[in-house]
Amino acid sequence: VFLTAFFSFFIFLTNFNSFNVRTTSVNIFDNLLNNSGFILVIAVIFTVQITFTYIGGSVLRTVPLYAYEWLYIIGASIVIIPFDMLRKLYVSPFLPTHIIDTSSNISGTHDEEVITLKKE
Repeated sequence: VFLTAFFSFFIFLTNFNSFNVRTTSVNIFDNLLNNSGFILVIAVIFTVQITFTYIGGSVLRTVPLYAYEWLYIIGASIVIIPFDMLRKLYVSPFLPTHIIDTSSNISGTHDEEVITLKKE
């Protein structure tokens, strides 16, 4: 049960973190309904993960989990959302608003280009 729960926790944690990384805004639901592809992918990942847990068996070395175990997994993995909100509030103001790109261009020369990062 532990390995199945850990596997599910890892996938759910990554899936919940995708809400954090889709916007620089503290509001993770900003324009969410305008992004139907994102919603579809998230729903598919959750569905496949739960399905794999129940039908994976010896191939994926998983065992079915009880409802209370799923609640523990979801509760533990959703904690990443407020942690990232705190990071956006307290760390992001100290980060630079632009970076210098020193990668080489097509001609092989190294030209510096200032790239402005968008902050919402």
